[in-house]
Amino acid sequence: ESPPVPTQLGMRPPEAAASAEVAAASFPAAAVTLDEADGGGAAARTLAFPLLGVGAFGFDLDRGVDVACRAVAAFLAARPPSPDGLQLLLIASDDTAERRAMRAVRNHLALRDEPRLRVARGCLVELSNLRPPLPAAFVANDANPRLSAKGGGVNRLLHDAAPTLAAATRAAAKATGCPAIVPAGSALAVDLPPDDPLRAAQGIRYVLHAVGPNMNPHRADCLDGDYELGCALLAR
Repeated sequence: ESPPVPTQLGMRPPEAAASAEVAAASFPAAAVTLDEADGGGAAARTLAFPLLGVGAFGFDLDRGVDVACRAVAAFLAARPPSPDGLQLLLIASDDTAERRAMRAVRNHLALRDEPRLRVARGCLVELSNLRPPLPAAFVANDANPRLSAKGGGVNRLLHDAAPTLAAATRAAAKATGCPAIVPAGSALAVDLPPDDPLRAAQGIRYVLHAVGPNMNPHRADCLDGDYELGCALLAR
């Protein structure tokens, strides 16, 4: 089982994602598969991801958790379990996010006994240092619309830990025709160079820049509390 990791996901304006159904149907053909990651084993089939948008972008935590659970449940439901199949790892940055994510998973009928999803508190750039270690070849980033190193949170952590990420991101964006300002609901997969310190130390091969909706009025393109559109974009 090798579900695709998109190289470029639906670079469309926000108005194109008026519903979760439209958003979910917007993914183009794949260019990268999970079994192409280095090292083999479970790490090569593991995607670790944060709760997108709930930090500096101001997305409501409970809504963000709910969208994540529904999206993960739909994704896994379309892929029969396999001993060598993928693993999803939701990384919470603090106790509150971890508790709410775990509660949501327990309350979701399709996820409460799902062995392919795990929730843990930790740092996305130190997954191999957790106890027990939870290495992943694929990591999702809560990226800003310019896919730059600016800002804080997960995005800053990844760029600080992976000094080649910015240049690799620019190259991937140019190769795929990614716009300078990426609309919410879009993502870009970036292959870290083999000599990058984060790849060497943690085995992270791909960083998936995911641009979520913004509910922070102090940032550009704020949705002003429109959670119908925000949840659709986040589900994407």
